[in-house]
Amino acid sequence: MKVNLASTLCLLLTFCYAVFGQDVKKVQEPEYLGVFFLLDSSTGNLAPLERQTFERRTKVAGIDGTKSTIEIKGEKSPVRFKEGQKLEFVVLVSSQQIDPQGILQYFSLESKKGKRQMVIAKTNSLGTNAKTVANEKAVPFNATKYGTSSFKITSAQNLPPGEYTLGVPSSNDGFCFGIDPADQKP
Repeated sequence: MKVNLASTLCLLLTFCYAVFGQDVKKVQEPEYLGVFFLLDSSTGNLAPLERQTFERRTKVAGIDGTKSTIEIKGEKSPVRFKEGQKLEFVVLVSSQQIDPQGILQYFSLESKKGKRQMVIAKTNSLGTNAKTVANEKAVPFNATKYGTSSFKITSAQNLPPGEYTLGVPSSNDGFCFGIDPADQKP
C-alpha cells in the first residue's frame, strides 16, 4: 500500500488539532473598551465593579487658594474585599501595544462626608502656583496582556483598607471597590 506524504501530514495535523486544540480555552474579556471587571482566577469569570461617574469640583479655600477634587457618591463602595485578598482586574483596551501605565489609572480615595473623593489639583491664593497632586493617591500596578485585546491589572503591593477606583483618563467613569480589614466581620 502506497501512502501519500501530504495525506499523512494532513491526517497528523488534524489529529494534533483534535487532541490538543480542545484544551485551549478562550478567556472571557469585557465587551466594551475601558470597562473594568474583577477576574475570578479560579473560574475565569468576570464580575462587575461599582461603576460611578465622577463629579469634578473646584472649591475656593480663601487664603489657602483653590482645590480641585473629583467626587463619587456614597462613602463606601458596595463591592467589598478583604485585606490581603488576591485581586485581579481585566479591562478591554484599543491596543495591547500601548503602554498600560499611560492609559490606565488606579487610585485610592478618601471617604468623607458621605462621599469618596480625591484632590487632583491645588493652587495658592494668588493662583500663581498650581500643582497637580493626583499622583499622590496613585496605586502602583502591574499590567499583563490578557486574551487578545485586554490587560490584567494587579496592585504592585498589598492594598490597605480603604476605597479604590480604576479608570481611563479619557472617561469620567470610575470602577470602584473597597478593602475591609481582614479581621472585620461582615
